[in-house]
Amino acid sequence: MSSAVAPENSSSPASAIIADTSRGYHILKIDGYLHSKETPTGTDLKSRQFTVCGYRWRIRYYPNSDRKDSADYIGLFLKLDEAISRKVKVQFMFSFIDSMDMKHPSLALLKAYTFDSQSRSWGRGRFIKREDLEKSNHLADESFTVRCDIAILKKFRVKVRVRAPVRPRPAPG
Repeated sequence: MSSAVAPENSSSPASAIIADTSRGYHILKIDGYLHSKETPTGTDLKSRQFTVCGYRWRIRYYPNSDRKDSADYIGLFLKLDEAISRKVKVQFMFSFIDSMDMKHPSLALLKAYTFDSQSRSWGRGRFIKREDLEKSNHLADESFTVRCDIAILKKFRVKVRVRAPVRPRPAPG
């Protein structure tokens, strides 16, 4: 591969590598939080199925985590709710929002994960300690709202950019 150096006063080409992504989100409101705490540890409550980025998903809410050693936490997982034949690279984030109008997201969990035919669910069994949730402003009228943002990388592409001509530098002196 050869490279050429352009004269200092000519236009210099430049390029950018751009990630083409598809993005979307789903909002899940947990209404009746006190009743959900009666759910046994390791048992999830699932959102309705929703479509984001061309795939079907569900949010799995574990009121008492997914494991006994973290039963004093709530857990949140993203589940790819369809069979797939090839891997899907996903970046997703769970965050609390103050209300359905999506203001003030906070306490976010951001994760990049590759879903495949054998592994179609990932999340955090220790998303937030129940005691901390109950003391927070996120819980109001026995409910809280979670937003799940999802981004899927489609492909990388190269875009050629041309910079403005570079003016010759004055000679020192």
